Formats: sequence, C-alpha cells, structure tokens
Amino acid sequence: MIIERETTDTSFALRGTGMDLHAQMEMILQTRVESNSVSEWKDAIIQKNNADLEGLYFEYLIESGVLPFHLQFSNGRVSCPDYGNKPLPDVVSKAEREGSIYESIQAIENRLIHSKEEDSHVLISPPGWSGYPHPHTTAQIYYYQKKGSEIQSMTFVSRTATLEDCERLQKYLTGQTNDVVLSEKERILSLTSQPLSFKGLSPHDVVSRFEAATQSNLSEMHELIDHRPEIQADVKECIRDFAHFIEYEIDDDTPESLAFIEKMFGKTILDMQSVLTRGRKPQTKAEYYDSYKTFSEHEGCNGGGTIYSRGLTEQSEDEEFPNRGICAMKNKCISEKKGEEQALGLCMICKTCDRAFRSGKTLEEIALIAEAKETKNKTKEVEAEGTSLFAKAALSFIVALFAG
Repeated sequence: MIIERETTDTSFALRGTGMDLHAQMEMILQTRVESNSVSEWKDAIIQKNNADLEGLYFEYLIESGVLPFHLQFSNGRVSCPDYGNKPLPDVVSKAEREGSIYESIQAIENRLIHSKEEDSHVLISPPGWSGYPHPHTTAQIYYYQKKGSEIQSMTFVSRTATLEDCERLQKYLTGQTNDVVLSEKERILSLTSQPLSFKGLSPHDVVSRFEAATQSNLSEMHELIDHRPEIQADVKECIRDFAHFIEYEIDDDTPESLAFIEKMFGKTILDMQSVLTRGRKPQTKAEYYDSYKTFSEHEGCNGGGTIYSRGLTEQSEDEEFPNRGICAMKNKCISEKKGEEQALGLCMICKTCDRAFRSGKTLEEIALIAEAKETKNKTKEVEAEGTSLFAKAALSFIVALFAG
C-alpha cells in the first residue's frame, strides 16, 4: 500500500493551505447518505473525486485559462455526469455572492432546456467581493451553448482581469452600460445577477471580446478552446492511485476508514504537486512538506464549485456552514432543529450532524441516535399529554366538589 494507516505526516492534512478538506469530506459523507451500500458509495467517491482532482489540476496546478465542464441533458434537467448526474444548480453554492450565482445558473439551466440550436448563454463573475470572508481573486466567465442534443460548456479564467474589465466585457457583449455610481458589491451583483443569452455566439467570440475588454493577448485561451491539453501521465497515475486505494483498501465507513480517505486525498494532491515541480512523487516527509508549502501558494475556487481554496487562512464557522435549509440527513438528522431551517455546510449537512461525523460516529450510529431522540421526544409528548389529562381531571373534581 502507498502509506500505512498509522502515518502521522501532518502535511497530508493541508492545514492552512486553503484547500478545504473538511468540505471534501462532508461531500463524501453526503454521498454515503445517498448510497444504498458501501460498494455503491465507493464508486461514487471514485467518480466524484476523480473529477475534482482533474479540476484541481487544470485550475490550480497548471492554471489553465479554459476549464471545460461536462454537462448533458438528462430527465428534463441539465445534469453533471462527473458529479453523480446532479442537476447543474445543485453543484453551485447558494451562499456565493448572496445566491446570485446560484439563481443565474438556475436561469441558464432553464434557458438551455428551452434553447434552439446554437443558442449561447454567458455569466460574468468578476474578482472581488464573494459573500464569503475572503474575496474571489480571479475573473471567471461561464459559457454554455446548445449543440444538438449536447451542451458545450466551459469557464474562462483570468488572474489579471479586473472588475472594470468585466464590466467592459458586458458592454462589448450587450452594448449596455451602467452609468449609476454603485458600490463594489452592487457592481458585482449587477454582473452575476444577469445571465446573458445570444444567438450563435461562439466561445471564440467571447474570448475576442474579453481580449478587447482587457486589452491583452488571449491567444492561449483561443488555443485551449479547441485543444485541451492532456493531463500529464504521472499526474494521471496519482489520480489512479487514489481510485485504487478506495477500491481495494476501503471496506467500510468506520471513523478509521473516513480518516484514512481524508489523509489519502491530501496526500494525492501533494503527489500531484510534486510531480509537476520535482518530476516525481515525494519520497520523504521533508519532500512532502516542500510540496505542501508550494501548494499553499495556490488560491481560488475550482470550476466545479466543490473544492474551496483561498490562501493561508483558517476557516470561520460562517464559512464552514454558509448555507441555510433542511439538513440533508433528513429523518436521520440529530439536531434539535431537525426538519427546520438551520445553518448548513457546503453539502447541506447541519452543524450537529457534522460534529457527530467528525467525532468518529458512523452513519448507522447517527441513525440510532436520531431514532433514540425520536423515541424520547414521543415519550415526552405522551407523558406531557398524560399530565395534562390528569390536571384536567383533578380540576374537574375540585370544581365538582365545591359546586356540591
């Protein structure tokens, strides 16, 4: 095996890098809730994490300017086959930019479903205020086009474009301009709340207008539209090693296995980083630490919206639980607010359930706790009802006694 379960190298935890392993594990736990068996769960982990690691490679490790995103029409929705066929809006955080990205993606999904051939849709997401404690550091332009029964989808990423550049891009695309003096937040929301639709606008057309808006040469973006580079062979091997580990080393969802998955996911990222900078995987703890320091320099948020990375900082509770709604554990939720709206993590799991998972409890143990709580609550209700009936009977007796 690649590493032993007792390995204690803290570099694998990626602490302080901004890579949110907690969010990644929360998603893995969510797939366990949705899976009917450990075998099905393992298949889901492999599929999802392969997609995440490939996305991390292109966006962070080689900083590609074009990030293709695989979409398809399925059961009347636009779904993401690399993420368990989840509907497109479901892979977008409702907390980002006060939900404006999520709502715009919802609108784009609806437009794609009803689009005609070659209809195109664009959403501009500039750098700056994000709705999280830390601003976005890149400009991202989301592009979608219906091509027959398929969808061409990609994200254009610029690490130098400004908010003003993004506003100019909108002007060049639509001819519209906003002369009202707004705050930075209002200007950003004005862009992220306006999904744009066109007839026959190609990805090259978008990049050409982006070139004009930024007054820069984006020939590499043009090249990447038609010729996405292959993932380096030894980086692919790192990703395959992680899939092999899940398939052959994980037999259950015990706390030990969950901790080992988290450790191996962090190790895989450092292996990928080392392959690109050193030409091979790390062979010592010191080399892993070097890869850890190099990876710490990356920041941003991947195109799939699932791996969050934002520089050398610690997460606040608000950032760990940015959403609100009903806990995804549903009838297995152990929170006192079960069935009610409450703060949720990136995979819509409440704080109480999240802490239970972190403390080492399995899904089955949490389900038993939920069942015990439900029984206790029903017992309290019965006792309360009995007390109420007794009080009413006693009162009636006293009233009758005095009346007599």
